[in-house]
Amino acid sequence: MTAPDPVLTPVTIVTGFLGSGKTTLIARLLRQPGLANTAVIVNEFGEVGLDHVLLERLDGDVVLLPQGCVCCTLNGTIADTLEGLDARRISGEIPAFDRVIVETTGLANPAPVLQMLLDRSVLLRGFTPGLVVTTVDAVHGAATLERHAEAVQQVALADRLLLTKPDLADDAALRDRLAALNPGAPVIPVLQGDIAPAELTREAATDMALLRRRASTARFAATSGHATRIATLTVRLPEPPEFAMLADWLGDLAGAHGASLLRVKGVVQLRGQKRPLAVHGVQHVFHPPTRLAAWPPGLDVSTLVFILDGLDPEPCSKARAPPGCGRRPLPTTRRLAMPREPEDLLNRRGMLGAGAAAIGWGIAPARAAEAPARVATGAAPPDAIVVTLLGTGSPVPITARYGMATLVQAGGLNLVFDAGRGCAVRLNQAGVPLGRVDALFVTHFHSDHLNGLPDLWMTSYLPPTFGRRAQPMEIRGPKGIARIAETMRATFADDVRIRMADEHVPEASTLIVAHEFAKDGVMFERNGVTVTAFEVNHGPLIKPAYGYRVDHGGRSVLLSGDTKFDENLIAHGQGVDLLVHEVAVAPKPILDAPYIQTILNHHTTPEQAGVVFTRTKPRLPVFSHIVELSDDKNPRPGEAEIVQRTRANWTGDLIVGQDLDRFVLTSAGVAVQHFDTARGVYPG
Repeated sequence: MTAPDPVLTPVTIVTGFLGSGKTTLIARLLRQPGLANTAVIVNEFGEVGLDHVLLERLDGDVVLLPQGCVCCTLNGTIADTLEGLDARRISGEIPAFDRVIVETTGLANPAPVLQMLLDRSVLLRGFTPGLVVTTVDAVHGAATLERHAEAVQQVALADRLLLTKPDLADDAALRDRLAALNPGAPVIPVLQGDIAPAELTREAATDMALLRRRASTARFAATSGHATRIATLTVRLPEPPEFAMLADWLGDLAGAHGASLLRVKGVVQLRGQKRPLAVHGVQHVFHPPTRLAAWPPGLDVSTLVFILDGLDPEPCSKARAPPGCGRRPLPTTRRLAMPREPEDLLNRRGMLGAGAAAIGWGIAPARAAEAPARVATGAAPPDAIVVTLLGTGSPVPITARYGMATLVQAGGLNLVFDAGRGCAVRLNQAGVPLGRVDALFVTHFHSDHLNGLPDLWMTSYLPPTFGRRAQPMEIRGPKGIARIAETMRATFADDVRIRMADEHVPEASTLIVAHEFAKDGVMFERNGVTVTAFEVNHGPLIKPAYGYRVDHGGRSVLLSGDTKFDENLIAHGQGVDLLVHEVAVAPKPILDAPYIQTILNHHTTPEQAGVVFTRTKPRLPVFSHIVELSDDKNPRPGEAEIVQRTRANWTGDLIVGQDLDRFVLTSAGVAVQHFDTARGVYPG
């Protein structure tokens, strides 16, 4: 029995240059009965003017409107706002909604916004890209297109072009310019925002306007926009391709020309399949193909339309399409990892909790097919958790122990906790490309937990195989992490600008999405993986400070963060499979020295850690963030002394962690693997 298609919530993007009529359009739409059960995201309430429709203000950024609509201001990123709306929808705080409309700023390039809608956290919430609707001022549009590249991008990416103020001007040259930039988008005159809502709110994957208007062109037809960098390329496939061939071909295109692919839309009939697939991509990022109920009218063969920026369509038109066009494929510089069969993709599901819509994904953005496996153990079952100590050291700058960082792999995700000195190097040694880190979690704001963050962020968006991140970097941490992320991006703005211009790094990959929290609780759920944050005691002046617990498939790991002996940690650590705990130790002759006591008063001694282990009863406790104090006369205590002191209160298994130690958590127990530094591999 075939599983029913998931019910998705389309997100329509309304964009357009300053003064082109976006606000008028939104305000008019909010009065339309046809937009009942719609959530609208705007930049500021005051611009839209809600006084005439406001029913109730729920809080500072959400208001309830007539006809069951909800309006909210943009809170952080699009992904943040959508996740917040969905959580409120599920909890019943706001009415259920069937569609979302997002208003961008007048200077926004819609491409990063579209890419954000393909973020896995957004897809898991059941959202899907809707139409891109661009307003164009009939009076000033031609001049705006000549002067502003953002306006050209807005037009080129549109599914619908709304020609506003048509009563004041009817510029034939402007219409010609729009047709040259985007020959597939219908141009619709709109007076005072008056338009049927149905024109704007359908799902992008099922909207065939672009394809129908381009289907009459030659098999490899290229239409360049005059005096611009924009061009369109239409590819028609007379023979149904195999899914694997289509996947490889699109992967080649995205790898070689991803930065220049403003948008890709198409409908493809696969060999041996009854229902066609709708394809939708933005630069390196592709939406999961949507299986349509039937072949859309107006198309006679599989058709793909590419909107290109700064890329000559002629060489692309000579590249081989999937089977039936006997030419060599485009040179591959990067491949997208895709399922080998469409059902692998379409049957994959993920749930974020009760009431959340289910959706699967299968096109991994900008992932190198030749990259090492996420979990290099080979035999780890799907419900296993694999923990790798990337750095076990302290602020002391030594090569034996890099700065504090831990990799947790579960549910197909790579989650990194803290990013101390050398984090990027250790990830590379562990076989995980930096661009494949799905989220970074920060425990607190001491420098030795953060000084590897700029390296991890900037190196992960570089083009070589160790990078290639296509989506924004996701960082989660206590309140204050957003300020750190914003300041970091501002500090390295010149590098971002240069990399984008010189190496064609996609802008979306340089963005940082920061999620903050301020109390204990679950703060991340994805792919069956739950991350719970809990406050720890790192000293009265070092706040906020948190530890994390990760649960997946009945397995669990607790990461203490930096902390003194703490009851809250013990409460959250009951019965975990693996407990990774910090420790600080000093030679007995200098234990009472004031500077030694200052440090020890922020950390857990081996004796105290033994009590923690006895009370939590983990399958295996492991020491990391190992602070070994010494002076000129008293050398550091060493691992043997750490174990000996811990044995005063704990007699079970115990490991003093080394950099790149790996722990595989299964129902059978905890398997330990030590990295072979001479060969650069794990055994087995």
